[in-house]
Amino acid sequence: MTSRGIAYRDTEVPTERSQSHIRDLLYKYGASGIQFTESLFDQKIQMRFAYQVQENGQAKVTYFVRIQAEVPEMPPQDRRTTAAMRKHDQIVRAGWRAIYWALKSRMESIDYGIETFEEAFLAHFEAGVDDKGRSVTIGERVIPRLRAGQLALVEGTSGTK
Repeated sequence: MTSRGIAYRDTEVPTERSQSHIRDLLYKYGASGIQFTESLFDQKIQMRFAYQVQENGQAKVTYFVRIQAEVPEMPPQDRRTTAAMRKHDQIVRAGWRAIYWALKSRMESIDYGIETFEEAFLAHFEAGVDDKGRSVTIGERVIPRLRAGQLALVEGTSGTK
């Protein structure tokens, strides 16, 4: 995203209320666990949730989904000024609002039958850990390979040579 936070830059919705809306939305659609994380050091806000896809009323598989938004780093010297803290808080509020609306549109699209849960969230499924022990998503593993031309999806093959 090149224009971070533009859509929600003026939101007055507090972070806690956006997180409450996210929690209510995901539980409404069947999530079984939700976690929120903010880190000034990693320059991101993120949330994770667990979701069981069911088939014929039976649990088929549980996915762990991670959604995150980057927030600009706030230099340590700025953490002492009220104006800088207010500006950073506004950016964080905008990030949580953007996450809420992204989740809401995906969940409604799934509910309406436009796409499946897997289609809506595949890039955000957690897919193991990296060499530093951090969780990585399918998107973090696949997208760089796609961009580098190192991954071709060929129809009609099993993927083995």
